[in-house]
Amino acid sequence: MTEPTKFVFFGDSLSDPGNLYDLGEGIVDEGVRNSIGGPTNSVSDGIVFTEYLDQIAGDGAALNYAIAGALAGGSLSLGELIGGSIGEDDLLVPLDDPALDFDINLSAQVDRFTDDFEGQDVSDYTAFILIGGNDYSGIDTSDIAGAVAEFASRVLAAVGDTLASVLQLQQAGVSQIVVSTLPDSIFFPRAIDLSPAEQAVSQLAFGIHNALLTAGIEALADNGIAVEIIDLGPISRALAGDPENFGFLAPLSDTLTEAGGAVLDDFAADQVAFFDDIHPSTAAHGVIAAYLAHALENPVHEYDDQSNFALLGGADDLIFANGGNDIVLAGQGNDLGFGGEGEDVLWSGGGDDLTSGGSGHDTIRAGAGADILDGDSGDDALMGGLGDDLLVDGLGSDTAYGGFGSDSFVFTQSDLIGGDAPDDDYFIGGLGHDTLYLVVDAATAQALGAEVSTQELSDLGLTITGIEEIIIVPGRDNLDTLSDQVWFAQADIWGVI
Repeated sequence: MTEPTKFVFFGDSLSDPGNLYDLGEGIVDEGVRNSIGGPTNSVSDGIVFTEYLDQIAGDGAALNYAIAGALAGGSLSLGELIGGSIGEDDLLVPLDDPALDFDINLSAQVDRFTDDFEGQDVSDYTAFILIGGNDYSGIDTSDIAGAVAEFASRVLAAVGDTLASVLQLQQAGVSQIVVSTLPDSIFFPRAIDLSPAEQAVSQLAFGIHNALLTAGIEALADNGIAVEIIDLGPISRALAGDPENFGFLAPLSDTLTEAGGAVLDDFAADQVAFFDDIHPSTAAHGVIAAYLAHALENPVHEYDDQSNFALLGGADDLIFANGGNDIVLAGQGNDLGFGGEGEDVLWSGGGDDLTSGGSGHDTIRAGAGADILDGDSGDDALMGGLGDDLLVDGLGSDTAYGGFGSDSFVFTQSDLIGGDAPDDDYFIGGLGHDTLYLVVDAATAQALGAEVSTQELSDLGLTITGIEEIIIVPGRDNLDTLSDQVWFAQADIWGVI
C-alpha cells in the first residue's frame, strides 16, 4: 500500500464511526440515542480505528458500512437489536415500521455496498472486514452440552458467512480483501471479572473462531482469491500485557464510562485504554490502526514472556518482545520495537526507528537514523545515535544521551504521568543543537517563566548538560503544539507522548 488506499470497511462497533447512531434518527428516543456512544457518535470517546487507518494509509475518503451490534453470521434487524439492547419503550415508531426491518449484519452490509456500486468499477477498493465478537455473546454455559452445540452452530455461521462475503466482494470486482481475526479475548476489561474457567472458555471460543477463519481465508487465497488474513492477536496481547508501553497508565479495568468517568480524576483520557468494558478508547483505536497500517505491508514478530534474543534483518520490522528480559537487535529497516515488561536491551539499526522500553529498567540505543526512544517506567538508559533523535523520559530515574544529531528531549512532570514525587533524571545533549521540551502543569509553567534555572530543573528532578534550548509546554493537553515536529505524528499515534 505504497499509494493511498481506497478502503471500504465492514464490521461491528469496533469499526462503526457512527452509522448506528445515524440509523436511529427518528426511530429511537433522542436521549437514549445520544447515550449510546461518545462525542463523535462512535462507541468510544473519539474516532475509531477505521478512521485512523484511513488517515494513516488511506485516501481520506473511506467508505464505511459497519454497524455497531452487527453479527458475522445470519441476519439481525435493527428492530431486533433495539429490542434486545435498548428497549422497545424507547422507540418513536410502531413495531411494524419498515425501518425496523433494516438488516445490520455482515452479509447485508456487503449487499448494500454491491448494490450501491452495481455496474461500476470497484477494482481500486480494498475491503477490510473485522467482525464476529458479538456472535458468541449470550451462550448459556450452565448446560455444557447445549453450550457446545450452540457455539458450534454460531461459529460455523460466523465464519461461513464471512467467507461468503469475501467471495461476494471478489465477484463484485474488489481487487483486495483483508479479513482480520478477532482480538485476543484477554484484551477486554470484561474478561478481568470472569472466573478462570470462564476466561478459558472465552479464549477457546475466540481461538477456534480465529483458527477456522484463518484456515478458510488461506484456502481462498490458495485458490486465487485476492484475500489475506491479518492477525489482531499480537497487538491485543501486547496492550494487555504492558499497556504502559503504549502510554496507557490507568489499570485496564478502569474505563472512561465506569463510575461516571471517575478514572479521569487521576489520569488523562489518552492514558485510559478503554471507553467501556468491551470498547477501546480513541487512543487505543489509534494504536490498533498504527499496528494494522504496519502489518498490512510489513513483518510482525511476537515473542513469548521468556527472556528472548532477536536479531533482525533489513525489513521494516515490528517487534513485540513482551515479558522477560529481552535483547532485541533491529536491522537496517524502519523498525518499531516494544520491550514490554522486564529489563530489556533494545538496539535500533540503521533506519528511522521507534523503540519503547515498556515497564522495567531498560537500555535503549539508537542507530544511524532519526530515531524515537521511549523509556516508560523504570530506571532507563536512552542513548541517541547519529541522527536527529527524540528521547522521551518516563517515570523512574533515567539517563538520556542525545548523541551526534540535533536531538529533542521530552521531560514530563512526574505527577502528569502517574508519579507522586520527582525522579532523578540526567539529560546530556551531546553534539548538535539540542532542545528540551519541558511538559509541566499550568501552575509550574507560570512559575518557571521564560528562563529556567538549574535549581528549578533540579526541583523537578532533572539535571541537564549540553542542551541549547528549553521550551515549556503547559500541560499534556498542549502537546499538539509540537505537531509540526517531524517525529510528532508517529510518537503520538503509538502513545509515546
